[in-house]
Amino acid sequence: MQDELFETEKAPQKNAKNAPKKNFEEHVHSLEQAIDRLNDPNLSLKDGMDLYKMAMQELFLAQKLLENAYSEHEKLQTPDKKA
Repeated sequence: MQDELFETEKAPQKNAKNAPKKNFEEHVHSLEQAIDRLNDPNLSLKDGMDLYKMAMQELFLAQKLLENAYSEHEKLQTPDKKA
């Protein structure tokens, strides 16, 4: 379960139950690559828009992983009231 908190599906698809997982660093790396490609002055408008959409998806998934990690951290920092 711990690993599931810090991974997302690599290829967000409608039927992605068996899709391999990407960790936070892989999302950030994909985002960095997209930014580098978006800086190419020869990139077509269509390719640029497709790349932008993919980059925003990577950003969203990376942020989701950060939120999961933060939530897990908060749970670990909060003393259990039942104990």
